[in-house]
Amino acid sequence: MRVMAWAPLPGRRAILAPGGGRSPRPRMGYMGALGRLRIVARTVRVGLISGMGDLHQSIGEQYLGARLAAEYTREIAPATDPDFVLVERPVATESAVEIAARELTDDESCAMLLGALNVPHSIRAAQWAEDHGCLYVTANNNPLVWAGRRHVFHIGVPSEITGRAAARFVVDGRGAGRVAVLHTAGDFQVYAAACTAAALVDRGGAVEQRELGADPATDPALFRELRDWQADAMCLLGSELDRLAGVVRQVQPRGGPSLILHPRGMLCREFADAAGSAAEGHYFTDLYLRSTAAPVEEQALHRGLASVNPRLVATASHGFGWDGLRLLIHAWNAAGPRPDDQASCLEALVEYHGATGDLSFDERDHNGRWQHDPTTVAQLVGDEFQAASTLARSDSAPELSAERNSR
Repeated sequence: MRVMAWAPLPGRRAILAPGGGRSPRPRMGYMGALGRLRIVARTVRVGLISGMGDLHQSIGEQYLGARLAAEYTREIAPATDPDFVLVERPVATESAVEIAARELTDDESCAMLLGALNVPHSIRAAQWAEDHGCLYVTANNNPLVWAGRRHVFHIGVPSEITGRAAARFVVDGRGAGRVAVLHTAGDFQVYAAACTAAALVDRGGAVEQRELGADPATDPALFRELRDWQADAMCLLGSELDRLAGVVRQVQPRGGPSLILHPRGMLCREFADAAGSAAEGHYFTDLYLRSTAAPVEEQALHRGLASVNPRLVATASHGFGWDGLRLLIHAWNAAGPRPDDQASCLEALVEYHGATGDLSFDERDHNGRWQHDPTTVAQLVGDEFQAASTLARSDSAPELSAERNSR
């Protein structure tokens, strides 16, 4: 277990005992509001259920994003707002998810849950949260995670939206006519590749969709076929960093296309270091404007990461962790401690300006992404990921106040 706390503002009570021990149950106080009294929790604990194993890097990034969001909330919140504390339980198996959820809510007095999990584990967490009437927010875009559950919200970008954005960039933005779509094995990658291929065809592109073999020794023969096919561009899809970095190091020396678009998960310092100079000039699906025109939540995330390590690059996972916690905080501050009221609050959100783009929910959409495509494209130039295209997003996003997102 990992328990994180932050130094309290002047006049506030410390949240955890030295050494990361258990804190007391939430302290309750009374605050007048327009002549009416309402009960306000002075400390609100949020449970983070995090996965272990293959997705460790992504999970760690989501955790860091959530932690920075809690610190940011503390900085901008008035003294009348509660303190929000993040408590983590890592899990390695599906059966451990329910145990972690129960420990967080019963033993640690967590009022809401945040998930940083793979899809099967997140479905189990969503089922538990719904059965126990607890608000749960996660990044997973798979509709099975939500499945109509009242108290579950999932903010990952659907593959259909990402695929259409990739097609707009490659075909409309860069004029590619023949596009190779290469993906690793697995249901998610196969589906994401199919969405991308369909969107490319819809925009008039010719597509060659192929699965990368588990053995990199099979890559040269595939690259020769693509060279003979005369591909103008390549879209790579996969989550295995070392595997895709190896593809990049091989493809262009064998006559591969110069325009390569990488998946969102490869936009990170680790991939750039692994691929080396072979990835110079490559493009990456992104979620950020990476400029002073970005919404304040995005700018705050960049500042927070820089305070931890100036070399850190904001990834989608950082943003999902940030937005997930900020949404939970918004729901508590705006609707109070009742999970049904919190769910209604999120369902009424329109154009919530998150770090990863705008989100709009309703009773039929707990994903929040279908009305606003958050996709941008970044390019690796030297040692830096630079904004290359905002696609559907405005080049001059409005300067938005933190107050708009209700602290």
